[in-house]
Amino acid sequence: MLGDPIVLGESGWQVFNLLAPGDVNGDGIPDLFATHKAGGQFYLYPLDPWIDANGAPAYAHGARTLPGDGWTSTAVPLVTSPADANGDGKADLWAADNLGDMRFHNGVDATGFGPWIKEGYGWQGYQAIA
Repeated sequence: MLGDPIVLGESGWQVFNLLAPGDVNGDGIPDLFATHKAGGQFYLYPLDPWIDANGAPAYAHGARTLPGDGWTSTAVPLVTSPADANGDGKADLWAADNLGDMRFHNGVDATGFGPWIKEGYGWQGYQAIA
C-alpha cells in the first residue's frame, strides 16, 4: 500500500523528466534526478527530511547540482535509474540515445557521471525502459 504523496515543490516540474535513483549523496535519504526536457541540464536534487505543520514526516529538496548536460528529450529519449545496478555503492543510469544505442552509466553523483559503456543498439521506437 502506498502512503500519501509528498509535495516537493509548488510548480515548474512539468519541464523535467524525473528519476528516483535512491540515495546518491550518501546521507541515507533518497534523492532525485531531473533532466530538463528542452535545455538538457541533468540535475541532482538532494532531499532533506523535515516535519510538516501537522507533525507528519516530509521532504524538501536541497540545493541542486549539475552533474551533466546534453540530456534533452530528443538527444536521450529514454532514461532510467535502477539505483546501484553493479554493487559499487553509487547510483547508475541506463539511457538510450537518439541513435538507438543503449548506454550504461556507471556511477552518478553531484560532480558528474562515471564512465559509460555501450550495452546494445536498436532501441529506436521504444517508448519506455524500466
